Amino acid sequence: MSDYSEAIKKLAPRANVSGYRLHSALMTIDERIGHIEENFVPVASPPTIPTSSSAEDEKFDDGALNALFTSLRA
Repeated sequence: MSDYSEAIKKLAPRANVSGYRLHSALMTIDERIGHIEENFVPVASPPTIPTSSSAEDEKFDDGALNALFTSLRA
């Protein structure tokens, strides 16, 4: 919204917008920014899932994968 406010400041003179209307628009933007900041809820960080060292040692060769999916092929 701050970018929008800056754009309005730059474009208002080109569009012959009166100082009162420009000020009113900027105040409305500032009010909305304040409202958003008041209602802002921080996003929690994702939980960390501990990994065990045994999972890193596991190996999935062709034989292990065949045994895993044998029952699905029937």
